[in-house]
Amino acid sequence: MATKAELEAELAELRKQIADRDAKDAAAKPQTAPQATLTDYLESYGLDQQEIEALLEQIGTELGNLPKTKPLLTLLGAFGVGVLLGRLSHR
Repeated sequence: MATKAELEAELAELRKQIADRDAKDAAAKPQTAPQATLTDYLESYGLDQQEIEALLEQIGTELGNLPKTKPLLTLLGAFGVGVLLGRLSHR
């Protein structure tokens, strides 16, 4: 059976190895560039925030008018969502 002094020496050696490994990993790890935001991605595709807001407003308006313009489609959509939620709630 190992003595307390031997175990402490082994523990100190392991801690030193871990510290060396962490230092080596930190040195080898490349510096990462800042992550691009959603706005940067949209601008790369030629869209700006105002266009996105206009599209969202248009979608909201069209969804609001859907029951008036296409009541049968709205009824089928509501029924489909109800069936889907009912099936998911039984699992």
